[in-house]
Amino acid sequence: MTRKKKPLNVCIFGRTLNTVAFVSGLINRGVAPGRIKLVIPAITHERKSDFKDNDDRLEYETKCIFGKNFVTKI
Repeated sequence: MTRKKKPLNVCIFGRTLNTVAFVSGLINRGVAPGRIKLVIPAITHERKSDFKDNDDRLEYETKCIFGKNFVTKI
C-alpha cells in the first residue's frame, strides 16, 4: 500500500519585504504559485497596547478576530 500526501495550500499574512522573500523562497522550492495565498493587511492597522488587565486584552483581541459585535461574556 502506498500513501500519497495531498498538496495543501499555504496562506501567508504580511506586508514586509520578508513576506515577499518568503513567497519567493516557496516558489524556488517548488511550491506551485497557485497554492500560495498572500494576505496583505491594511496600512491603517491600529493596535492597542495598553490594557487594564489580561481579561481586557483578551476581549480586545477576540473582537479584532471575530468582529466588534462578538460577545465574550455570558
